[in-house]
Amino acid sequence: MTNFNWKIRSMECKLSEGELQDVVSLVKWKYIATETIGGNDYSAETLGITEVNSPSGVDFTPYADLTKNK
Repeated sequence: MTNFNWKIRSMECKLSEGELQDVVSLVKWKYIATETIGGNDYSAETLGITEVNSPSGVDFTPYADLTKNK
């Protein structure tokens, strides 16, 4: 069975955007696949950068309040 895992490498923030503070604008990530076959561990990973759209006040979470689930 292959296991997949996201790792956030870093995030870039804007100090403010309109009325909002600490707005994430860019996320640098790594996506890792790992599997054990016949007692041997294999893994593969890919790196990426995602630009984050400007948030609305309704769905906004400030940088300091972000968690793995948000």
